[in-house]
Amino acid sequence: MYLIEEQVRSAPLIRERGLEPIAVGYLLVGGGGRTVHFVSGTEPIPGDRPEIAMAHALAAEYMGMHAVYLEAGSGSASPVPPATIRAVRGYVSVPLIVGGGLRSAALAAAAREAGADIVVVGSALEGPVSEETVRAFARAIHGERPVPAAIG
Repeated sequence: MYLIEEQVRSAPLIRERGLEPIAVGYLLVGGGGRTVHFVSGTEPIPGDRPEIAMAHALAAEYMGMHAVYLEAGSGSASPVPPATIRAVRGYVSVPLIVGGGLRSAALAAAAREAGADIVVVGSALEGPVSEETVRAFARAIHGERPVPAAIG
């Protein structure tokens, strides 16, 4: 019950700061990154069983969640499979967030092309990275429109 305990602790802070909470159904899919599995004790949905992810995502939508997050986990060896993203995207009407294991711009583009409304990239951009790497991820996530040059 780690996650609910953290939500209870943070609720008064959210209220005090006047923030708008956005309920998101969080589904760990595939191998599950080492950190999220350890911290949350969450058992991942098998990445090769899109029907299970579809049912969980639909339940989240029916329970009033405003979005669904398909998460492979930070540091995951592989991202959420595009077939699973496509299946869930076609099954729910809420925005679909996809993250975890997106170690290259090509993998980020594949998540977007499969139907992710929001693509989350973390570890691939941590530490020293070149401006071109950041631009490549931006192009992959937002499409081929040009990314403005840095100001300064």
